[in-house]
Amino acid sequence: MEHVTDAILAALKSLPLGNIAVDGNKLTVDVTNPEKENIAISHAIFRAGGHIQSVTVVGSTLEDAYLKLVREEKK
Repeated sequence: MEHVTDAILAALKSLPLGNIAVDGNKLTVDVTNPEKENIAISHAIFRAGGHIQSVTVVGSTLEDAYLKLVREEKK
């Protein structure tokens, strides 16, 4: 089992992305345009020496959207 490395994280942080979360070998990235950004994410991971087993697009629930708006208002 491979893990997300510092090189992969550095490569992803150089991209204009939302939140990035790591759990062992699982990487979750918030994006606004999956069709465009997933390609850039994949290329960055490969260039950093990583491998991708699968990509899953997960939409936000209504609760997720509400919580995000509430958090943004408090800032």
